[in-house]
Amino acid sequence: MAMSVTRRIIEEVVDYLTDTLCRVDLERLVTEDGTWKAFVKAVELSSEEEAALHDALKKHLARNPTDKNEKLEEELKKKRFS
Repeated sequence: MAMSVTRRIIEEVVDYLTDTLCRVDLERLVTEDGTWKAFVKAVELSSEEEAALHDALKKHLARNPTDKNEKLEEELKKKRFS
């Protein structure tokens, strides 16, 4: 039961982050150790949640943004936070 709750929470966080942040910011979050550690501390993730979220975000970033709609969404996110 706890695993399914954790999985659901991770999916919701991934959805939120990928809807809110542009690809560059997501890449920075996942690849810059200091940024990642600060994020994990701020949101108080357990080590299990941290590992699951990190893996899920890396998998998301591994996909190429080839879809025209996804590229448009990325541009809109950049404008929203500029």
